Amino acid sequence: MAVWSWSRGAAVYGLWSGVATALFLTITPQPPATIVLFGVIAVQLAWGTALCWRRMRLPFAAAGMAAASAGSAIVAGFGVAGYGFPWLPLVGWILYGASIVVPVLLFTVESRIHPQQWLQWQLYMRDKTAWDMFRGRHIPTFHDPSHRGTAQ
Repeated sequence: MAVWSWSRGAAVYGLWSGVATALFLTITPQPPATIVLFGVIAVQLAWGTALCWRRMRLPFAAAGMAAASAGSAIVAGFGVAGYGFPWLPLVGWILYGASIVVPVLLFTVESRIHPQQWLQWQLYMRDKTAWDMFRGRHIPTFHDPSHRGTAQ
C-alpha cells in the first residue's frame, strides 16, 4: 500500500497555496506579511488538527498537523519580532524545518499503525476538490463525535 496518494484537489490546493504564498510574501511589506500569512496558516492547521482528531481519532496524523501549526505560529512570532520570511534567524529555520519534517514522519507512522483508516482516508480524498479542502471536507468521519470514548 502506498503511504502517499495525492488527489487532484490536494494538488490544486497545494499549487494555489504556494502561488498565493509567493505572491503575498513578494508584494506585501515585511514583516507584517509574515505575521498575517503564517498566522492564518497556523489557525487553518490548528482547525485541521481538531477536525482530524474529532472525526478520525488518528493520533499521529493529528500530532503532525499540530506540529505544522506550531511551526507556522513560530514563524509568525518571528515576524512579530521583526523578521520577515524568509529572513529568519538560524533557530527560526531549524524550528520551521522541524515543523515540515516531523509531520511527514508522523503521517508515515500513522499509515503504518492504522493502515485501514489511512487507506479509507486516501480513498475518501480521491474525489475531493481544493474547495473541499479549504472547507475541511477532505477529512472523513471514522469516529462518532457525539461519543467521548475511543475510536470505533
